[in-house]
Amino acid sequence: AQKLQMANESTAVYKEYENALNATKIQLKQMGNDGSISYVDATYQNMLDSGYQIRFDGIDKIIVSEETANNFVTAGGNKNYFIALETDRVTPTNQNVGGVTEIYTAEQLMNMTAGGNYRLMSNIDLTGKTFTSLNLNGGNFDGNGYTIKGLDKALFSSVSNSTISNLNIEGDATGQGLLATKVESNTNINNVKATGSVTSTVGATGGLIGYTSGSNITLDKCSTNVDVTLNAETELVGGLIGSASGVTITNCSTNGSLNGWSVIGGIAGNTNNCTISNTTANCDITLSGSEITRYVDSGGFIGSCVNTNISNSASYGSVNNTREGATNGTHTVAGFIGATGGHCDINNCDSYTDVTAITDYIAGFIGCVNTSTNVSNSNAFGDLNTNYIISGFIHTGTSGTIDNCYSSDTEHNFNSSGLTATNTSSTPINNNITVTPPSIKQTTKIDNAGADEAAALFDEMQKNGYFIEGQDIQNPAEGHENDSNWFTNMLNFGFLQIFKRDNTTGEFYQTNVATDTNLQEVQDETNLKKAEAKYESDMRKIDAKDKKYDTDLAALESERNAINTEMDTLKTVIKDNVDRTFKLFS
Repeated sequence: AQKLQMANESTAVYKEYENALNATKIQLKQMGNDGSISYVDATYQNMLDSGYQIRFDGIDKIIVSEETANNFVTAGGNKNYFIALETDRVTPTNQNVGGVTEIYTAEQLMNMTAGGNYRLMSNIDLTGKTFTSLNLNGGNFDGNGYTIKGLDKALFSSVSNSTISNLNIEGDATGQGLLATKVESNTNINNVKATGSVTSTVGATGGLIGYTSGSNITLDKCSTNVDVTLNAETELVGGLIGSASGVTITNCSTNGSLNGWSVIGGIAGNTNNCTISNTTANCDITLSGSEITRYVDSGGFIGSCVNTNISNSASYGSVNNTREGATNGTHTVAGFIGATGGHCDINNCDSYTDVTAITDYIAGFIGCVNTSTNVSNSNAFGDLNTNYIISGFIHTGTSGTIDNCYSSDTEHNFNSSGLTATNTSSTPINNNITVTPPSIKQTTKIDNAGADEAAALFDEMQKNGYFIEGQDIQNPAEGHENDSNWFTNMLNFGFLQIFKRDNTTGEFYQTNVATDTNLQEVQDETNLKKAEAKYESDMRKIDAKDKKYDTDLAALESERNAINTEMDTLKTVIKDNVDRTFKLFS
């Protein structure tokens, strides 16, 4: 029985040795500072450090450091902010990058100060926020191609000596404009787009800006698609600006509806000392309310125009006034400009605006010229509908000139007295008006080292959740982070999977040792040598026991033979004694 047990022990020792012969380990390729390549035993930790993700069977959560988890919480679902924090571009308390304060969250936006330089680095949603309009004086605001939405009032209450650019804004605001209530001297606004609505009870209300004052103000490549409503018996409503003074407007456009009492224009309610070029208005204007005691002066492009030059521009849409006439003043509405004052020059402009009114003086192009106005190379194409007085181009005026202009209305006078018309065209003028739309683009990206990896990590954390290294008791790797044998065994038994980031898409895909050139599976030489030594030691012990058992068995055999001999002798003696006894008695 002991010999049989020794045979079983010998088989078990050899099986253990055979397992060691077949054992392998996973190794990870590394490159030294001199460019040399070496391999180290793969562990859970160094795989993470090399950019891999390790996921456990049945658990999609990924494992991240405590710092990464804190960045994720601080970012509050804002991907760009997480990337900036993860790549050390900014910190939770300092967003200054190269002298510009970067804005990633609504809270950071609301903490702006008047004179700083700011740059949006993410879309901002102000919906439900208690937002107070900001001031910008002597600063810069680069929208960086992003959008601020959810505005319930103007983004800025006042802007002066500043630049605003590359910005989208959306909202339904109560106030005088979506971008700003007031814009003052030395301000440049370019590549800004506004969408939504503005509702006001205060005069001078526009889709983008309430009013401007001062000089050296420019609006370039700005557009609005805003419905503007002025709910008060007052005046000045514009698709772009309610009341414009000292502004140069180029390559701008408006869309939407405009509703108010008087002095309404697709671009501005009124202009004073302005220059406008390559700009279009496409608004449906409604003069609402009951009879009023003031001049109306509304047009598809400008309501009231004073000391303003306009070129290469056009109006579309409609002007509709179904209100009774004024008791003091007149309702003068027209396709392009309601009325002009001061000296105005209008060149290469078209009006496609349809005008409908009950008791108004209306005209295809300008309703009333109060001071010298020169109009040249311009067209009036809109339909005119009223029961009162109509002129196909200009209704009435005191002084000015009309040169080489056209009106599609042939049923009424081209213009009234007071203006000199020369070269009145019988065919339309080919103005070929073009407007360069806003080019709202990203000027600055998060291009820090590791940004792509951080972006992919954010997506995974948001999608699948995460464990915190060394803290979360649900983390199956806790306590085994640097154990290569544990890592290899878990991988070989299918308890974990390896994921690698695609450098093109940024997404993670599952990989394995056979397909990943940065991994290899090799013989575990160290463990093999240990197994060989143990095998030899165990077999020597078994051999020694076996020899002892053989010696013991030989001694027992000799003893058994002696006993058998003695038994045979005893049997002979007994037989002889029996025989002698029988002979004696017989």
